[in-house]
Amino acid sequence: MVKGKVLLINPIQGIDGFLPLGISIISGALKKAGYETALFDATFYDIRSEAIADEHTRKVGESILEFKKSNIAEYTQKKTSDYKQDLLKQLKEFKPDVVGLSLTTSNNHYTAMHLLNIIRPHFKGPIIVGGYVVTVATEKIIAHQEVDAVCVGEGETAIIEFCDKVMAGQEPSDIKSIWYKRRETGEIVKNGMRNLPDPNDSPYPDWDIFEDSAFYKPFLGNVYRSGHVEMSRGCPYQCTYCIEPTLQKQYRGLGTYHRRKTPHRMIKELKYLKEKYNLQMFKFWDGTFLLFPPGQLEEFAKLYHDEIGLPFFITTRAETASQEKNVQLLKQAGCVCVSFGIESGSPNIRQNVLNRWMSNEQIINAFKLLRKYKIRISGLNMMGLPYETREDVLQTIKLNKIAGADSSRPNIFQPYEGTPLRELAIKEGWINPEDDEFKVEKSMLKMPQLTPEEIHGLKKVFILYKEAPEWLWPVIKLCEKDGPVRNALYMLLNRLFYYKIYGKQEGDEIPVVITRELEKVQEIVD
Repeated sequence: MVKGKVLLINPIQGIDGFLPLGISIISGALKKAGYETALFDATFYDIRSEAIADEHTRKVGESILEFKKSNIAEYTQKKTSDYKQDLLKQLKEFKPDVVGLSLTTSNNHYTAMHLLNIIRPHFKGPIIVGGYVVTVATEKIIAHQEVDAVCVGEGETAIIEFCDKVMAGQEPSDIKSIWYKRRETGEIVKNGMRNLPDPNDSPYPDWDIFEDSAFYKPFLGNVYRSGHVEMSRGCPYQCTYCIEPTLQKQYRGLGTYHRRKTPHRMIKELKYLKEKYNLQMFKFWDGTFLLFPPGQLEEFAKLYHDEIGLPFFITTRAETASQEKNVQLLKQAGCVCVSFGIESGSPNIRQNVLNRWMSNEQIINAFKLLRKYKIRISGLNMMGLPYETREDVLQTIKLNKIAGADSSRPNIFQPYEGTPLRELAIKEGWINPEDDEFKVEKSMLKMPQLTPEEIHGLKKVFILYKEAPEWLWPVIKLCEKDGPVRNALYMLLNRLFYYKIYGKQEGDEIPVVITRELEKVQEIVD
């Protein structure tokens, strides 16, 4: 017998092949507790123009050579129907008792509240919002008139208690980790956070709520059915651009912050997901995957190789990939790609601004080890960081080149809620404290030494700089700004280096193409 119905809302847009962990685990927990769930997924709608949000789309990544072009559109067609009508239709037909929204990044704030604003006049039950943004900006989120309650911190047990109270006709005002707004008076009841849960007790992600198109993710021009999983929760590092330092403080005294699933528990979960959803690849979302207790990486690598056997991606730090044995075990298990946060090539910026204390040499050596074992390396970078200069950005580009990143992702720094660098940016007067219109393709910081326009231009040509010999850099610099000749030059260079990075397309002879394009570049330069 079904205890009640919960409609979940995913406001994330523009990311192909992404199955959000939080909302998947919440749905799994609710179903295990006897609730029926459904999902309104904003991924394939075009809501950004009205909600003032902005996402890093695959189209943008392909245009700046970050990704190889793929036929992903054959698997993930954008929806052409009216999202407002679709949302209200689902609300009417599903008849939920509770609506829950997952707000995991500040980019999605406007889209999230825009969708709740559509729902509110047509739904009299409680609306609850959870996710990282809620945890670090609780007062701001619960102040929205559309929101009745918020979940502060990890919520797979709190949401069940909340729904149980609602279904029993009781006011859910005394539940740990829940802040609740009394409807009669508007008074906000603020409950303390509950202890951190053991991830070994977490339910498996529930992906039945997603459409089939959500599983497809491009990699090197091909498309695979992929699953997104976590082996650990909580990062022990304190990078200042991240919310982890804030979360660590909030959870102090409530249990061990960095927690891992055992290898056997993880393998059981992966086997279940692989078979149930016919997967071809896994992506681990752990912030630092290689932080295993002694002996557990060996155990995991053998179990994964023997019982799962699918290629997988991880993210980790350079310090954790400095031991050859660890890289050997990754290769043995089936890892095909490792993402590293280089973030800045300037040791001064990386250490004194970002609180990342690895050296350039550690980064270069980790990349060498991964190349030795033929594991693809993706370098994650930021630009427009506090105090950063143009020369600092060029140092980042040079480090990507020297280290030998197979692909490089240039991101524009965003001063997200709950991060130490947001407080720094406010203190320096670079942003308005009330400004939370996050757009990933635009810098919010108004710094005198590096303007938002300059930052955008550097991102546009970041990979051209990385791939080109330095004698060509003065020509590439012309492409940082727009103009008829500059744009024509950019398109030629972009096409030329696409071939260099990703190889020829069907029917093209690379030497002929390169010669022809270089002749055009020379004509424009002359």
